[in-house]
Order: sequence, then C-alpha cells, then structure tokens
Amino acid sequence: MGYVAERLAREDALYGDMIQGNCVDSYSNLTLKVLSMLEWADTYCPRAPRVLKTDDDVFPNLPRLLRFLAAPQRANATHTVWGQKTQMGSKTRRNVKRKSFLTKVQYPSALLPMFFSGTGYVMTADCVRPMLRAAGDRPYIRLEDVFFTGVLASALGFNRPRTKEFTGTNLRFQDAVTHTLCMALRNIIVRNVTPRRQYELWRALHNATGCFTGT
Repeated sequence: MGYVAERLAREDALYGDMIQGNCVDSYSNLTLKVLSMLEWADTYCPRAPRVLKTDDDVFPNLPRLLRFLAAPQRANATHTVWGQKTQMGSKTRRNVKRKSFLTKVQYPSALLPMFFSGTGYVMTADCVRPMLRAAGDRPYIRLEDVFFTGVLASALGFNRPRTKEFTGTNLRFQDAVTHTLCMALRNIIVRNVTPRRQYELWRALHNATGCFTGT
C-alpha cells in the first residue's frame, strides 16, 4: 500500500465517511468522479433534498448555504441548479496544452454553453436521476462543470438562476486567518484553501462566532 493510500485508509478507519470511485484520479476523469457521486447519491441518499458538488480546496460556509437554500424563493424549488459565477459564451479551447481543452469530438461548438463553475454548485435531488440517464446519451466531456451544469442541465430544461451568493473568493497563501475568516463569513464558498487552513478556519469561525454567520 502506497503512502497516499495508507493515509486514506487511516482516515476512513477514523471517520468512516470516505467513498472511492472506480477510476484513475486525474483531471480528465473529473466527469467520471461526479458521475460516481451522483450514482452514490441516487442509490444511498434518495431522500436528500439537495446535492452539493465542490472541490477539495474549497471551504464551504455550510450554515450560510443552508440558509440560502431555505429562503422562500428556493425552499420548494425543483429541477434547479445553483452555482458560482455563470459562464456564458466562452470560447472552447482546442489547444491540448491547456488544462481546459476540449476536442471537437467531445464538443464541436466553438463556444461553450452557459455553465456554472465546478468550484461549487448545488442541485435539487430530482436532477440526479435524469442527469444519470442523460449522461450515457452524450459524448464524454472531460470538463465536468460544462457537462453537468451546461450540456445536461440545458438539455433537460433545468432552471439555472444567476445567484450572486455563489461568487467565490480566492485565497492567497499569505492571507492571515483573520482575513480568511472575514471572507468565509461573507461568502458561501472560498477557493484555494489548504487542508490545514480549512481546519484552522473551521475552528476560528466557531471560536469567534459560535456558528457560521455573515451578511
């Protein structure tokens, strides 16, 4: 067992909350990883009202997210996806040296569809099964946010409202914990947060406020 696998095994033994998909962990397989997440949610959490997808370097302000979802205009929403900074009309990158390239076989159009950044997006539970069914009828797109929140969500007619609350904020390595704390209080998601900083931020927020607050 390698070093990483051993650490994962120890963490799973400690918390019992780790799920591992059957694919190589690479940028081109992000779509497969999200498919695994949706399959697991559909199989084991069919009554969960919402599903959140976010990156491992993102710190989510979960209580603020829950308040966002519980607002009257969203509490009873169906077939809806909420996300961070809607992208629309971006040029499709063909240069294979670019991380976000797509081949013409995967996506022939010169312009990308409207989509939400994979940094963090939430969908109502009734989106999950239709997406799983529709995914097999479409060419594989290695950019999971384009595939799920763009191609599939559009084809299935899901609601995708613009929401400023998902505007993510980037951290810099030198940002102090106090600055990071203020950013986390103001936003639902904060990007570029290291594992150690996530732990520090979690404790700082609870020690400072007793809960995740912010306006």
